Amino acid sequence: MGSLIGLIFGCGIALALGSLNTAGKAPKAIEIPEKYWPQFCDDLSAGIRAGQSISQATWQASESLPIFLQNSFWQSRKQWEQGATFAKSLHNLSLDLKSVSFYRIVHLIHTAQNQNASAVAALLSEFAQNLRADIALVNEIEGKQAVTRVSARVAALAPIAVLLLTSSRSTVRNAYLTPTGLLVIAGAMTVTLFSYLMMRKISQIKVLSVG
Repeated sequence: MGSLIGLIFGCGIALALGSLNTAGKAPKAIEIPEKYWPQFCDDLSAGIRAGQSISQATWQASESLPIFLQNSFWQSRKQWEQGATFAKSLHNLSLDLKSVSFYRIVHLIHTAQNQNASAVAALLSEFAQNLRADIALVNEIEGKQAVTRVSARVAALAPIAVLLLTSSRSTVRNAYLTPTGLLVIAGAMTVTLFSYLMMRKISQIKVLSVG
C-alpha cells in the first residue's frame, strides 16, 4: 500500500514541478501597458483640434499618463528643447518605451505631419478606437487562457484522485501492485503529465502586439 501511495504522490509532485517550471518560463507580454495609449491618442487629437502644433499637443497629452511614462516623455522633450528634431526625440522615446502601439503612434504622427490638422486628428481618433477593440480582444483571449489553465489542473488531478480513492479497496490495490498494474499507472501518469504540460503551454501563448 505504501509503495502505491508513494508512486501516486510522486506523480503528483512531478505535475507540481512541471507547473512551476512552465510558470517560471512564461514570457512577458508587453513591457508598457497598452491600455494607456487610446486615451493618449484622444488627448493628442483633442490638442491638435484645439489648434496646437503636433509637438505641443504631444507633450501636453503625455501629462495625463502615469508618472513612469511622464518621465520618459520628459526626457524626450528635453532632447527636443536642446536641439533634437521632434522626429528624432520621438524615435528615441519609442526605443525607450518598447511599446508596439506607441511605435505605431509615432509612425502615424510622422506620416500625418504633412496633412492638415483635422486629418491628423481624425486618424488619431480612429487609431484609438482600433486600439480599444484590440485590447478588448486580448483581454478576452487571456480570460480563455486562464480557463484553460484551471481545466488543465483539474484534468491532471482527476486521475490521481481516482487512483487514491480506488486504491482503498484491497482487490483494486492488489491489481495496481502487479507489474501490469504498475505499468498501466506509470503510462497513465506519463500521458497525464504530458497533456498537462501541453495545455499549460497553450495557455501561455501571448499576444505580442496590439493596435
